[in-house]
Amino acid sequence: GLTVALDTRLDPELELEGRVLDLIHHVNTLRKQEGLELTDRIVLTLPAEQADVLEHADWIKRETLAVRIETDSVASPQIAKA
Repeated sequence: GLTVALDTRLDPELELEGRVLDLIHHVNTLRKQEGLELTDRIVLTLPAEQADVLEHADWIKRETLAVRIETDSVASPQIAKA
């Protein structure tokens, strides 16, 4: 038979990508809750402690239609129509 070994450990980059995916999902849920249209552009404000996800800012902008991403002393991600 054939034996395959998988390394299931997550490295920091994979963990960050997972957090980015969670953020994108959360922001798109916020968009829906706010009643935004699929084409509406937003400004996204993130808690300062989430600034590390900005490494993937282009990806986040593309998936959430954000024209700008800011960090501030907010408790959770906030969106505003651009």
